[in-house]
Amino acid sequence: MNCLLIMNQNANKGKSVKIHQEIEKAFQNTEHDYVIRQTTGANDAREFAYEAVGNYDIIVACGGDGTVNEIVDGMLKRCEELELDIKDRPKLAIFPIGRGNDFAWMMDIDGDDIELIVSNITNNKHKVIDAGWCRGGRFPDGAFFINGLGIGFEPTVNYNAGKYKNVSGSMSYIMALFHTLIHYPLAMNITIKNEDGTSEKVYSQQLSIGNGRRMGSSFLMSPKAIVDDGLLDFVYAYRPIPRSVILLVALKFFKGKQIEDSHFKMRRIKSLLIESELNNMVAHIDGEMIGTTLNHLEIKVRENAIAIIC
Repeated sequence: MNCLLIMNQNANKGKSVKIHQEIEKAFQNTEHDYVIRQTTGANDAREFAYEAVGNYDIIVACGGDGTVNEIVDGMLKRCEELELDIKDRPKLAIFPIGRGNDFAWMMDIDGDDIELIVSNITNNKHKVIDAGWCRGGRFPDGAFFINGLGIGFEPTVNYNAGKYKNVSGSMSYIMALFHTLIHYPLAMNITIKNEDGTSEKVYSQQLSIGNGRRMGSSFLMSPKAIVDDGLLDFVYAYRPIPRSVILLVALKFFKGKQIEDSHFKMRRIKSLLIESELNNMVAHIDGEMIGTTLNHLEIKVRENAIAIIC
């Protein structure tokens, strides 16, 4: 197979270089034709993936959730421009070597077993899944995601986790959780507009839309999400969570028990428009910030969008 390996040397705060060498060695022991491209800055992975569509059978993400997100966005934008059917789109393989690796966890991809991932590529073992699409903030023309979108508390935790330069993995997110709890997040006046024309006004600190289940290495934000059901799971606080119980509620996210809490609702959707009266929404997709002063986000599902080697 003809493979493009996109390697992010800054993944996991620069600890990925040795793993990249092991990945290349594993490919040298196969009959695959492969090219390696190293990212040097933001959007490189997106551009490399965009250019790869039509030229490679498999695009290989060697990095964390942010690298995967950029590659998916570049791939799917080009695939839609070319109106490619799923059988004509390149597949995506993932060597998860980031902080959270949440999407790889969802797809049961073990980053410690390089040989198995290469074997799955060789044997063309894959699963066709849905993707999400959103428009707003940094992405006025829209962007794709495959794991999840978060508004409010969750992206604030993610943003704070990135500030811990010498801490990685779950610990950085747990430290960021407690930092965020100290600086208690205010609820937002939100209007949710559904595809059937109905709307709901909520006063919320947290909204999650998931294709995958986990974010931030440990938090099950959409614990019942299914990657190939043609729907996105929408889990959201529809009323404010008092300071006196916010810690107890936050701890429920470790096991996905927030969907049983009286402050939350859950439903499955194909599209949504979320608007804020005060332009104060903080949001991310797959760990990548969309913006911190948003007034609207349009979200849709793309069914059978991408094939994942897994």
